[in-house]
Amino acid sequence: MKLSTKAQIQKLLDRGTRWGAGPIQFFSLPANGLQEQLGIIVLKKAYRRAVDRNRIKRLIRESWRRLPPVPQENFLLMVHSGLNARTIKLKDMDLWIKTAFSKKQRSPAELAAPSLAR
Repeated sequence: MKLSTKAQIQKLLDRGTRWGAGPIQFFSLPANGLQEQLGIIVLKKAYRRAVDRNRIKRLIRESWRRLPPVPQENFLLMVHSGLNARTIKLKDMDLWIKTAFSKKQRSPAELAAPSLAR
């Protein structure tokens, strides 16, 4: 299912856990026993042409479908500028979304600590 009402989206923006990877920001809240939902926001200010916004949404939905099962949570994905909508490939979108989930599964202390492996 998709997030469709302003109230649901605002709740995720206000109370949700926030993290990101690349130009994509993720927000999540537990689904509380209900079916999990996904919302996608592509900023009109960053992508003026509807075909560009629709292409990004389509790639995100396909990439989301290809993910292994995710936790019972509601997710909102917000895409900022930084993607070239005409040349982005599905494998790039897959990589950003998988990277974001690996960041979410790490603890806040691990995210704050500088990486020693280089």
